[in-house]
Amino acid sequence: MPTRSSHFSVMFRLVMFLTFVLSARASCQDDASVALRSITQLLADMTTAVEDSDIGGYLSHVSPHDPVFLYEQRAWAADLREHPVVGFKLRLVQPEELEVSEFGWATGELSMRWRMSERRPWREVRFVARFEPMTGTGAEDGVDGAWFYAGEHWNIVHDDREGAPNRAMAVDEQLPVALQIVELMPAVRASVDTMFGVENAREQQIKIYQSMEHLQASIYLSYTEPLGGWNEPGEAIKLLAGESLRPHGLKRLLAHEYAHAVTFILGDRATDVAWWVLEGVAEHAADGVTSGSDRADRLVNMWARDGELKRWEQLADFRGEAEAYGIWVYIQGRHMIGYITERFGDPARNEWITMMTRGVSLDEASHSVFGVSFERLNTDWRNTLAQKAAPVFAPSPDPN
Repeated sequence: MPTRSSHFSVMFRLVMFLTFVLSARASCQDDASVALRSITQLLADMTTAVEDSDIGGYLSHVSPHDPVFLYEQRAWAADLREHPVVGFKLRLVQPEELEVSEFGWATGELSMRWRMSERRPWREVRFVARFEPMTGTGAEDGVDGAWFYAGEHWNIVHDDREGAPNRAMAVDEQLPVALQIVELMPAVRASVDTMFGVENAREQQIKIYQSMEHLQASIYLSYTEPLGGWNEPGEAIKLLAGESLRPHGLKRLLAHEYAHAVTFILGDRATDVAWWVLEGVAEHAADGVTSGSDRADRLVNMWARDGELKRWEQLADFRGEAEAYGIWVYIQGRHMIGYITERFGDPARNEWITMMTRGVSLDEASHSVFGVSFERLNTDWRNTLAQKAAPVFAPSPDPN
């Protein structure tokens, strides 16, 4: 039978437990209240920096802890020099719901709203953002209480198999896609690395976006072209991928974007290489992990027949005339890379690409590796298309 003293002991422990819980809850609320004031000021300062195209000012508020995210933010901010906004606003959608974790960082739903000119409509994306305190980052004394912006608050799925680590990053709804990606990536990486003749042991980040608007806004505020994936030197692979994307399509998308990542490590001038070469190589790499498209080949031959092939200089500049010919960049570029590979082999093609990623011109690389000018190479390629596209006439029956 319980004694009076045991009842007292139980009640005492219960009171102490409730006191601890309520104190912890009050402490968290106090922490969130203090953090909210600082994060609200952080967002106001970031807003001002973007409106003023103050690149350094903006980046001073970005967390340095993830070098990939920081590199992406440098490119994002640098675009403001060429494409300044006329309106920009960062705000917490529901400030009272800002959460401070036991690890010290905070999360809350962020609204990013902007427009690029008075004649264009406002655009907006919303996502759960992460903020990190400056304390302990090596910042100067006196900045305690200030916060860094750390981008999207991701769930992270790691995979360290085969000595080539992968990190898929997704929101809750897309965790199944993230798990699928880390299952597919080892085979994708092995195929693409073999094609390029490289051994890439770098960790590869893959960020999964739920909407094209969010993906575009993560690249530059000025970016409006439709896309399913993105990769630039030093950045994560960014994908627009949902559960409806089948393994075949996801595998091809990963191979295409990972091929860009490998191309970028070949030389420090990779982004200067003609756009059709970069996309053609990535499409050729994707053909290596999934079956190639006969439809794409038929389309190139139809363009040859109808005089609709584009000049290569029209497909060279990502920000120039090539913007109007995106389908030719990918499909015509893919066909030419396939022709070069079939004619000269993988090692020669890889040497040709590598030379261009290190600053050698298209024509110089063609002369050096293939022994012919690019003009001659183009003529030879077009001649194969002319033969394939030529109509076939059956002889009329002999009336006699």
